[in-house]
Amino acid sequence: MAYCKHCGSKIVPGQKVCTQCGTRLVTETSSVPPFQNEPRKSKKIYILSSIIVAALIVSLLVAFFVLKHQLSPEKDAEHIVQAIKHKDAKTLSKYLTSKDKNLTEEEANAFIDVLNQYGQLNSYADKIGKAILEAKVGHSSGAIVSTELKTQLFSAEKRGKKYVFFDKYVYDIPQLDVAMYSEDEGTLTYTHNGKKHDIKLKKKSVVDVGNFTMGNYSMPAVKKVNGKERQGKLYLNMSGVHTMVKEDFGEKRVQIENIENSSKFDSDDIQIYINDKNQGKYDSSKDYGPFGANEDVQIYAIGKYDINKTFKTNVVNIKDKKGNEVLNGLVEVTLKFNDKEIDNYKEQKDKDDEKDKAKSKEDEEDSHSEDEDKSKKESKAKDKESSDSEKSDDDFDKQSTKYFDNNKVSKETADKVMAKIKDYEKEKGYSDLKKYHVKDVEKYMQIYFKVKLTDESGKVVYYYSVSPEGDVTEYDEKDNIVQH
Repeated sequence: MAYCKHCGSKIVPGQKVCTQCGTRLVTETSSVPPFQNEPRKSKKIYILSSIIVAALIVSLLVAFFVLKHQLSPEKDAEHIVQAIKHKDAKTLSKYLTSKDKNLTEEEANAFIDVLNQYGQLNSYADKIGKAILEAKVGHSSGAIVSTELKTQLFSAEKRGKKYVFFDKYVYDIPQLDVAMYSEDEGTLTYTHNGKKHDIKLKKKSVVDVGNFTMGNYSMPAVKKVNGKERQGKLYLNMSGVHTMVKEDFGEKRVQIENIENSSKFDSDDIQIYINDKNQGKYDSSKDYGPFGANEDVQIYAIGKYDINKTFKTNVVNIKDKKGNEVLNGLVEVTLKFNDKEIDNYKEQKDKDDEKDKAKSKEDEEDSHSEDEDKSKKESKAKDKESSDSEKSDDDFDKQSTKYFDNNKVSKETADKVMAKIKDYEKEKGYSDLKKYHVKDVEKYMQIYFKVKLTDESGKVVYYYSVSPEGDVTEYDEKDNIVQH
């Protein structure tokens, strides 16, 4: 029996080609069967397959344990703690989330900054690492890290599975709604996470800023107020109980906290001017602005003394004055009226008024001779009465002389005023002019006269006012009318 040397198949005599493998056959035949290599090939395939399967199983086991280690909360805690301590925002953003979204690098930086502001960055990093491990051992609501003021900073929670076999952990940072107090009317546009956000500003009102992940932020911003646009920053600080919002656009505001000698005017008669533009009547609680950091801003006040006369304070320029950063660049200024200038005008006006009255009196006497005679008689009677009163009250004469010398009022006028007051006291049945000291005899409100009485210490006890018609009214030291 002949066999094919290549595949070992039987061949018949005269066959030239093997019907099994197609090999050309030689003419000689052999009675010995060729080498059997088919069983050996099958054995090799089996061994190779077994090795591959075993290697695959080993690889899967290795991958499983590697993944289990890499995805373990212990490994997460290690990476998060190191990222916080080294201020590595890029790494930290891969592990922390807020409302199921990974933090951006900007948010991660802001979170690191708020931890650092407490002055215990490493301590808070370790607390966060501990909270992650606590979440693993079975806290139903996870583990939380808060500040000493009970403000939540971080939470760790086991939530479902990851890649079918592994526990999934979520490391969440809370979000806060932020609002701010606006001093101006306009718009403010800030950039956060690469997007622009607009705030509609309303003067002296609280406006919404937006929703932010816990952190301290410094965001580029543009502010438009009164047709002017300024570049600057908007700062959010969440390290306290309440979020602090601060604008920094290099602006200044002005508040006039005091105007010296303003008591010489009625409050409604003092007007504020900024760069020669009237800003309305003076209000110490009001602020003006905003103005540029290097802008020339000249501030002064004008007081209306009477219908014909006004006075101007000194002029203050805030260009070189530094604003209070905490109060959004507020500059507090004090203005001053020149009291000597006002007093000199008042004194001269009183003299002119006396001259006008005297002239008017002469004109009246020339045109009314009958009234003149009557007036003279009344004047003589009053002079006699005044003379008698002066003789019975020498102390008053001595006191009052100094007021005449100081040109408070003329002696003639003072005599007439005091005569009215003595008549009043005589009618009431008492004489406080003897009991107290006369502090002053002066004209006020242009047409009235005032006589102040003091005790031994010089304190004003009360005073009399005398109207142009000769009516006497008594007031206490608080300007209340005294009833006897």
